Amino acid sequence: MSNHSFSIFKFVKKNLLIVFIITTSLIFDVLISLDIFEGLRGPNDLILESRWPYYFVNTMDKFWAPLSIFAVLLSLYYFATKTKLSRKKEIFFLFAFVVSSFAFQIALVYFSRFDIPVLFRRTVDPGINGYFSSATKIESVSGFVTNYEDEFPILDNHGRGHPPGGVIVLKWIIQFFDSNEKITNIFTSYIRPPNNDGISLWKQLTSSERAAAIFSAFFLHLLASLTIIPLYYLTKKIFSSKAAIKNIVLLILTPSFAFFALFFDPFYAVFPILVGLLLTHSYKEKSGVYAFIASLLSLVGLFFTISILPALILVFVIWTLFLIKKRKVWSGEFMTGVSGMLAGITFMYLMGYDFINVSYLVIRNQMPREYLAWVFYNPYDFFIYLGVPSAILFIYITVGIIRKTLEFKVQTVSVICFWIIFVGLTISGASRGEVGRIWIPLMMLPIFLSGDFLQNKIKSEKLFIAIVTLLFIQIIVMQEFWVSIW
Repeated sequence: MSNHSFSIFKFVKKNLLIVFIITTSLIFDVLISLDIFEGLRGPNDLILESRWPYYFVNTMDKFWAPLSIFAVLLSLYYFATKTKLSRKKEIFFLFAFVVSSFAFQIALVYFSRFDIPVLFRRTVDPGINGYFSSATKIESVSGFVTNYEDEFPILDNHGRGHPPGGVIVLKWIIQFFDSNEKITNIFTSYIRPPNNDGISLWKQLTSSERAAAIFSAFFLHLLASLTIIPLYYLTKKIFSSKAAIKNIVLLILTPSFAFFALFFDPFYAVFPILVGLLLTHSYKEKSGVYAFIASLLSLVGLFFTISILPALILVFVIWTLFLIKKRKVWSGEFMTGVSGMLAGITFMYLMGYDFINVSYLVIRNQMPREYLAWVFYNPYDFFIYLGVPSAILFIYITVGIIRKTLEFKVQTVSVICFWIIFVGLTISGASRGEVGRIWIPLMMLPIFLSGDFLQNKIKSEKLFIAIVTLLFIQIIVMQEFWVSIW
């Protein structure tokens, strides 16, 4: 064997994880680019067509936009990790990452075959979205909340897939432009009517609704990007600031987070993250106040979506296990958290909102799909939209924890609880399809643990750069060959 061949073999052996992640990710990218196996785009569901369309239109002349933002992200990461972060510098970098996240999502829309004007259609089309069109139908917010079960049949598509929170946010935006005619006139004076399919939708809206639709399209991307702030502080509090910075970049380059802002789902992830942050404070400070607030915030989140429930269960179970381990018995913090939950539900009922019945109504209204097909495809969909590199890394972390240690640590408890909930959720058939979007809140845990593993365990900058670069490539390939952004 030549010295050159021996050197390659030695490098591969030493960097086996990096080589495996790079090889697997690039093979996946090639397979979906060439559409060699259409099953990669989803199952042949006999009840409801569920495959992502393969729709290639060459838009590489616009590749400069997402590539430029990716370069900015890497630059921010470099300077943030090399800088001693004072309070002011920390805020500056967080602001820069939020802006970069927002810019990256918009750059992906620009890079798509439909370009930025598609944001209008994606916001208002009841067949694609449903939140905004549902908001235009309701008379008042208070009446909508108290009579949600009666209002439910008039709602459209995704607006009917969740409790009323998301629709109400868009209703408030419409009301703002309705009550501020001067702002609406200024806003609409700079808006050009859309071409092609969007023009019929445009004509159906009032001036204030047009302004609200355009504003909402950008606002929701910004709202999603704000999720990185609580993720940073949660990771920093439990692990380290450098691990937190890694998590920010991983989240921004997670395919589901980059693609689905207009459906509110990336924003929904903020609730379990904030709850986790509050419960961490409660545990470390031995304060029931934080637990009480966390319980109330959980109910606020469930007012927006039931899809955060698995992530909330995960967070509360981990917190409870640590309380039992440290306090030996059910603690005051735990009982305070329970009382906060009961108080919140009681308050909702007193305000005329039937939390239990609404939740049941939303769950019962899910799209009918085959059960068996999705027992396999739900995990596939979840990990594809988590990102192939991140998925491999998380599985590697899981195997490492099981093989080497089962000590009572955050990493160990989190991984075991995650897989129990994930497998149970998959087998239950509670969700059938689109979990790459719907289960975004549950994706926060693999991302949360990845930053710590890369920073404090494996300590490999090469692996981190390889993962984020491969995530970027996967996003570009999916955007170019699949229809992830309509």
